[in-house]
Amino acid sequence: MKRPPLWTMALAVMMTVASAGDAQGPLHAALRFERASIVEEFEVWRIVTGQLLHGTPRLFAVDVACVTALAWIVERRSGHVMRLLFGSALAAGLGTLWLAPEIEFLEGASGIASGLLAYLLVDLMVMGGPRQARLAAIGSVVFAGKLHLELVLGEHLAWWGDPMGETRVVAAAHLCGALAGLIARLVGGRQASRSSRFSQPRHLLVDQPQLDPVEESRWLKRQGITARTELAANHRAQRFGRHRVDTPLGSPIRRSLLLRR
Repeated sequence: MKRPPLWTMALAVMMTVASAGDAQGPLHAALRFERASIVEEFEVWRIVTGQLLHGTPRLFAVDVACVTALAWIVERRSGHVMRLLFGSALAAGLGTLWLAPEIEFLEGASGIASGLLAYLLVDLMVMGGPRQARLAAIGSVVFAGKLHLELVLGEHLAWWGDPMGETRVVAAAHLCGALAGLIARLVGGRQASRSSRFSQPRHLLVDQPQLDPVEESRWLKRQGITARTELAANHRAQRFGRHRVDTPLGSPIRRSLLLRR
């Protein structure tokens, strides 16, 4: 039984508590992203904590729904999401600080949502089935177009959820958050591939019969196992943190069947 997504629930609780108080209260004053306080007084925690705050109920509802849904999916798929959440928030805050000098105050978790979405799209293209990979590729093109549009329009782009036009879109935060999610998935995928190759228990390797590619293909056909089924088993094994053996067609199913004999 998989553990519940604790980091996702903790983030939702923190955003709720931080945004529930008075916008002029001491909690907001201590957590808000303020360029002057960060640069002049070195209150560096504001780079991350400012993204827990939301100035309007509509912005809070949209951000909490998007971030919680994406973080829930990522944590259920990968088993960990804490470093991704922190890295996306840090990248979005630093990107705003360096690339958008006209922004004095920043609220909202859209940078974190961008990092989660970028991570999930790449993960689906790499680990998902053919249909999921195609949908993720289309989603990646749409997401990249959205980021490009935000960069082109810049400060003239108002948030669609604010009819008064008082909430502005910070393109630098979205871009840097997405880059953090992309880097996290690429680095994490390389580490997982390396660990799965070198951390396989030796007795599982020794107890298996060594088959050449032709014999293994025939064996799989006799067992009613196709290459697509075998590939899907490899994806599930990596998704749930199990080790796999690098054989021509992969071997989670073959190994499990052999060990049952």
